[in-house]
Amino acid sequence: MNLASRGSTSARPRGFASIFALFLIVVVTTAMVTLTSLMQTDARRTTSGAVDAQLRQLLHAGAVEALRSVESAASSDVEPFAVSLPAPLKGQDASVRIRFVTDRGSDVVQARIDAAWMNGTASQTIHLVRRPDGWTVRHAGAD
Repeated sequence: MNLASRGSTSARPRGFASIFALFLIVVVTTAMVTLTSLMQTDARRTTSGAVDAQLRQLLHAGAVEALRSVESAASSDVEPFAVSLPAPLKGQDASVRIRFVTDRGSDVVQARIDAAWMNGTASQTIHLVRRPDGWTVRHAGAD
C-alpha cells in the first residue's frame, strides 16, 4: 500500500508542473504580443511625427518663398509655382507649391501653400501685408 500511494503522489506534481509550464508559456506569449503591439504603435507615432515635422518645414520654406516672390514681383500675376527644393528632398518626392489667391499688386496678398512629402500632405494660407519697411506675414493658418 505504501508503494501505491507513492505512485499517485508522484503523478500529481508532474501534472502540476506541466500545467504551470503551459501557463508560463501563455503569460510570456501574451507579454511578447503586447510589447510588439506597443513597439509598432510607437514606431508609427514616431514616423508620423517625423513626417509632420518635415511638412511644417516645407510649409515654412513655402511661406519664405512666397514672401520673397511678393517682394520681388515685377508683375501682379497669380500663376501657381513650385518652390525649388534641395536634391535630398527632391529624391524623396517632396514638393511645395504656392498659389496666390489675390493679386500680388495689392497691399494685402493671400497665398495658399501646399506641401507634400512621403505619404503626407499639408497646406496653409498666409496673409502678407505691405508695410513702409517692406512686406510681412500678418497671419498664417493651417487649412
